[in-house]
Amino acid sequence: MIMKTRLFLILLLLITASTEVRSQLVEREAILQTAVQGINVFIKDLPDGSLNDFGFLNKTEMRQFTFAAPIPVYTLKDTAMVFTGTWRVPIVIDKEYRSLLTVIREAGSFKAVDFGAVELAKAYQLNKTRETVGMLRVYQLRKDFLIERNATGKVLFLPVEYNR
Repeated sequence: MIMKTRLFLILLLLITASTEVRSQLVEREAILQTAVQGINVFIKDLPDGSLNDFGFLNKTEMRQFTFAAPIPVYTLKDTAMVFTGTWRVPIVIDKEYRSLLTVIREAGSFKAVDFGAVELAKAYQLNKTRETVGMLRVYQLRKDFLIERNATGKVLFLPVEYNR
């Protein structure tokens, strides 16, 4: 009986973990789909003189970019770190993060709401590691931090330095 109970608990744990991973993948795909659909609103009318401000060197690059994995954004509320319902989606050209598209979850659906942050995109790419799991934005300090979780589960916060 004890063996059956243990087996059941292990199976339940595996099913729960599998469901969590599947849910995260579905969410990630929905965020990326929103990015694909939403980016054109921001780039279609960019004047040639402003391309560099958004990470593009020329109009041709505006048709050649891809998206990297969405970056979940957290902040501090009282004494806790909380998820903001926001992701920054890196725009990549020639393996280089050029800018970030901001996607939010609003009323149960995703929406692209902002575009730019060229210097933050570069700094994020330069400093991220395989252990980077998100970004902490401390509005009161006007500072961003990489959130890293090492193999032992310890969470580290690394400041991201860039020109605003």
